[in-house]
Parts: sequence; C-alpha cells; structure tokens
Amino acid sequence: MEPDLREIHRLVKENNQMLHSLKRQAFWGGVFKIALYLVALGVPILLYYVYLSPIVQQFQDTISTATGQGRDYQGQFAEWMQLLDQFKERMQSASGSSQ
Repeated sequence: MEPDLREIHRLVKENNQMLHSLKRQAFWGGVFKIALYLVALGVPILLYYVYLSPIVQQFQDTISTATGQGRDYQGQFAEWMQLLDQFKERMQSASGSSQ
C-alpha cells in the first residue's frame, strides 16, 4: 500500500499553502504589534504636548511670577525695616536730647 504520488503532491501543495499563509499572518501580526506599541506609547506623549504641556508651562510661569513678586516684597520689607530703624534712632536721639 504505497501512497499515491498524486496524493503526496496534493498534500505537499496544501502544506506549502499553509506555510505561506502562516508566514503572511506572522508578518502582518508583527506589523500590527509594532503599530500598536507605537500608538500605545505615542498617544500619551502627544496628549501631554497638546493638552498638559501648556497647563504645566502656565503653572511654571505663575510660580515664577509669584516667587519674583515675593522677592520684590522682601526687598520692600527690608527697605521698610531700614526706615523703621532710622525712625527709631531719630526718636531716641530726639528724646535723649530733650532730657
């Protein structure tokens, strides 16, 4: 009972077709997997730059403005303290000279 050559040829062609379809499916599966990873990594980065980055930049600008104004207020406070010290000295010298 030897297998018929036509049967062997049919099985070989069928096997070849299956291998080609498997190879094609593996290729497209790899392409889609890479595309999926690019989308999964790219979408959050894109969303950050489009939506979150301007908000973060505005927050940083607000903080830097606030700290800059704080420094201005500290400088004014130091000037007021100097004026107060000068006033105290003049008051003490004026009260000391009147006695």
